[in-house]
Parts: sequence; structure tokens; C-alpha cells
Amino acid sequence: VSVLTITVSCEVEPEIYSEVLPSEFFKTVDQINTAVAVAYVPLNDYFDIIEANSEVISDIGTQSLKSDNGWGGASGFLEHEWTSDMFQMNWTWSRASTGISTCNRLIEIISGTPDPSDEAIAELRALRAFYFYNMLQAYGNIPIETRFSDADPSPKQVTPQVAFDFIENELLESVDKLSTSKGIDKYGKVNKYAGYAILTQLYLNSERITGVSKWSQAASAAKVVMDQGGYQLTPGYFANFRTANEGSTENIWVVPYEEGSNCCFGPVLHTYLGSMDKTFDLNWNPWAGYSFQAEFYNSFEDDDLRKGMFIVGQQYTSDAGPG
Repeated sequence: VSVLTITVSCEVEPEIYSEVLPSEFFKTVDQINTAVAVAYVPLNDYFDIIEANSEVISDIGTQSLKSDNGWGGASGFLEHEWTSDMFQMNWTWSRASTGISTCNRLIEIISGTPDPSDEAIAELRALRAFYFYNMLQAYGNIPIETRFSDADPSPKQVTPQVAFDFIENELLESVDKLSTSKGIDKYGKVNKYAGYAILTQLYLNSERITGVSKWSQAASAAKVVMDQGGYQLTPGYFANFRTANEGSTENIWVVPYEEGSNCCFGPVLHTYLGSMDKTFDLNWNPWAGYSFQAEFYNSFEDDDLRKGMFIVGQQYTSDAGPG
């Protein structure tokens, strides 16, 4: 018996689900907002890279020796003797420069779409200016690179005056294009009032950075926030710091954190004693890094309710109490 077998082949074009091309994205408001959100990721470490570093070199914070290990004794920071091997200095650089690079990339992509969103580009420029400002605060002479695809891999440093002028111009060209919304859609995002607040802070530090004061400009920028933003003090100092603080009338710009994401909340991770996991039922050990200086703590009057933000005295396990 003879059998004839005929095989017929055809080409099948696969449908790829793991790749989204820019030409197929950035078409709706939701898509653009999703993309822009990535530029905020480095702010997750804002406490670690900016706030803590600036307070530890002041008369507010310290890194004291502690009985249950921890960092302790980082006298170089306190004595203003910084070296390139200090991880805090490297963190500041890497997180801020990552934010800048991400903003550059997204600005380049969105600008190249058929109908680029002016508001999204303004938001990214203002956020990028904030990252540049924090680098300027930390290092003085910094490189300014706004390209992504054709970026110089080794950009040259500029003087603090040049950096200041660049940051000021970026904010001035962006703030009035930003959203005026204070709703949940802009929670954690740079809106018009956050942009003017950043500009206010830049002007307040102008004399220190450039030698030229800009007090009147600082007052004018702050007036926009106060007169147009509708912000007011929230009854109860600690209400602004509760888990559900989205309704705060006082917070202008926040960095959102979600429980269980990215390990740990920076202020807790870097300040609580290593044994305080048993006090707060943490499933990880804090690093016992930063503390407040006694003089700063004692500067608060005993009847000042804000003094309740400090953890002092004997601590207990959650089972032993008191809380």
C-alpha cells in the first residue's frame, strides 16, 4: 500500500502581549498618567536621601551610638566631613539622578506623540526641577542634562548659579500649565500649588546658593499657594500624618506609601531601635540609625502637643504594654 503524505505550512503572525510601543500608547489621559507616575518612584526614598541627610548635618538630628547595635557614631556627617564612600551621599545622587533620567525619557516620548499633553510635560518638568533642586542642595556643582536618547554619558558640571537659573526657568515655564486639582486624582502629584511651593523654596534659599537674595519673589510665589490653593491648617497636628490623610486641608504635596510595598517605611526603618520590632509587631528589624538631639527635643515646651511625636523612655513589647 502506498501512502502519499502532503504537508502544508503557513506562517502565523504571533500576537505579542509583553511589549507596548510608544506609538500605541500615550493616547489617553489614563495612559499618560500611568506613564508619568513612574517618574515619582524615586521619591519613595525621599526621607532617606534628602530629609534625613539634611537633618543629620544640622542641630536637629544625629547618629548616636546605641546599645542594640545600629549604625551609630557617623561623626563624618555631623562634622561636615563628607566622603564619596558614604552611602547616604551615594543614595542622594542615585535616586535624584534616576528621577531626572526618567523625566527626561518621558518628556522625550510624550513630546514626540501626535498630540502631546502640555500638562503632562509641565508636570514632568516641574518634578525634574525638584530633583535637580535637591541635587543642587546636596552637592553644589551639578551636571545639567535634559536629553535622554542623545544624552551625554559624562555631562559637565555647572556652577550653582547656572543650576539655579535653570531650575527657576523650568518652574516658571511650567507652574501655570499645571493642574489646579487637589482631588484624589492628583494626590501625590505635582499640581500648580506644589509647583509654586517648590519655587518658593528655591527663592528662599537663593542667597545661600547664589549670594543674591530673592525674598520678594519667594513671597510672591508663596502668595499664589496661599491665595489660590485654598489650604488651611487641619485641626489636630497629627491628623496630617495619619494613614488616611487624603482629606487633609493642609498637605500641599505628599509622598504616598502603601503598607507592604517596598519593604519598609523609611523613617521607621532608619530610626527605630533594632529591638522595637517587638514593640510595633514589625516583621523586619529596624536599623537604629537616626535620632534627635536632646537639645532639639528639649526646645519644645512640656505642654506642646507636638512633643508627642517623639518616642522616649522605656519601651515594651506589644504584649507587655503600655503602648
